[in-house]
Amino acid sequence: DDGGGDGGGDENQIVDDLDENEMEDMLQSTLFYELLQRVRSESKKQSDELLKEKIDAIKSEKAAEWQQLVTYDVPTKYADCARQDLNFGDGVFCLRPKYDEVELSEAKYPPSTHFSAKKHYDTNIYLNELLFRANILDGMFQKDVSLVTKRINDESGTQATYRAGPVKTLARSQTKVENEYIK
Repeated sequence: DDGGGDGGGDENQIVDDLDENEMEDMLQSTLFYELLQRVRSESKKQSDELLKEKIDAIKSEKAAEWQQLVTYDVPTKYADCARQDLNFGDGVFCLRPKYDEVELSEAKYPPSTHFSAKKHYDTNIYLNELLFRANILDGMFQKDVSLVTKRINDESGTQATYRAGPVKTLARSQTKVENEYIK
């Protein structure tokens, strides 16, 4: 072939090269993403282990102060139980699941490769309701934690600091639930 004609062979080669290049980019981005996930996971494990070591050191070196910290009491009518599904009986109703563990069990609904009744309920239905309530209660929660911090500072003479943080997004919460709580 002298390069004349319709150029079909060269054009097909360019299309094949583009497809191959696109495939290579997709593969690299997938491998890169997986690598980042592994690095993040390993970093979290190391960070958790370091934190555990530091806490264990405090527990053993300052046992009395540690015991005082873990037994610190904040009087409240809700202190007996911090469950989200509790009915306090005084008009305050917390989040109550629509289904229990047995109703969503794998025995009743065997999971397939693309669907698990329990995982779907936990991450797409219950979690939405929980985040809805978390966003409604966030202002009151932040105020209460700020008051507890102030009380600790006043009673102990220390200067503990408190910085309010936002409620997690639905996407971040789903990722956390799927990676850390659902096995």
